[in-house]
Parts: sequence; C-alpha cells; structure tokens
Amino acid sequence: RWRAGTLSNFEYLTELNKMAGRTCNDLMQYPVFPFVLSDFTSEVLDLNDPKTLRDLTKPIAVQNPIMEAKYKEYYRQQGESDPAAAPCHYSSHYSNSGTVLHFLVRLPPFTNMLLQYQG
Repeated sequence: RWRAGTLSNFEYLTELNKMAGRTCNDLMQYPVFPFVLSDFTSEVLDLNDPKTLRDLTKPIAVQNPIMEAKYKEYYRQQGESDPAAAPCHYSSHYSNSGTVLHFLVRLPPFTNMLLQYQG
C-alpha cells in the first residue's frame, strides 16, 4: 500500500514499528523514525539533489568520513584493549529511555518523567 501511495511515510513507518514490537508505551522500545535529510542549511530543499538526503546505507553516526574513521578506530581499540570481549561500534542503543525522554522533554508527561529519571 505504501508503494501504491495509499499510505503516507508516517503511516508506513508506524506500521513497521508496530511489526517490530515497538510501542509508545515502552520507552525502551519507543518507535524509531529515521533522519532522512542531510541538508539542514538550504532555504529550499531540492529533493532531486542526492546531497539533500542522507545515505541510508550507513548509520546516522557515520555520514561523514571523519566520523566513520572515528567509529572504526573505536572498534579497533576495543578489540585491542579486551580481546575476550566482542568489540562494537556503538556503546549505547539509540532507543533507550534517556534518549527518548531527551527528545520528548517538552511534552507532558515526558517532562516529569525526565525529571524523575534524572533524580
């Protein structure tokens, strides 16, 4: 239905999140809506210009070569520092209660939830 244009992008992503078990009722499984833009400075977005949209083949954290090199080095250093542990590129998950509350802090009841979270 999305390909046929009968579902909006929002509806499509909402359905994907539901199928993945994500819900607004659990901050640790909060729905994910990816950043798709890479151009945040132009007055008018040219959606025909590939530079306007981010490269969806790469995680958001490595959209530029400098950050990509940083995370590769981080991964390499982990393998050297503790050979028994499996190295990883990221040490935290993108969907955790702290991150969700950070982005929703201006919306009740998340304001109070963040205050409680921070102690």
